[in-house]
Amino acid sequence: MAKTVVQKDTVRILLETQEDVWFWERRFNVFDFLALFPPDSITEPAPASHVPAPADLQLTFETDAGFSFQTDIVRGGFYLRNQTQGTRKWMAATQPKPSDTIEIACVDKMNYRLRKIAG
Repeated sequence: MAKTVVQKDTVRILLETQEDVWFWERRFNVFDFLALFPPDSITEPAPASHVPAPADLQLTFETDAGFSFQTDIVRGGFYLRNQTQGTRKWMAATQPKPSDTIEIACVDKMNYRLRKIAG
């Protein structure tokens, strides 16, 4: 499992193996650093995973891949809901590999930066 380091308003996820990369390509699980996000961004599971939460509960992620996306966190699963236009799109655009690091930094209550740090 990828090594996670939390420092105040930033979390760094070191992708140590190809399995770590595979795992994060499929789902951004934020359980280990849930305190980085406001409690009201954690919403109930929707009848379909593509149904978004209300706009005022959405987190905005600015990425180093030149786009931003909005998402909430699914209660119980504790992952970022918007995968197709969010995390999966970012993973495809940045192509992280073992030894790279994923960094999520809190800008303010509902705004975050997502970037890859080459290993």
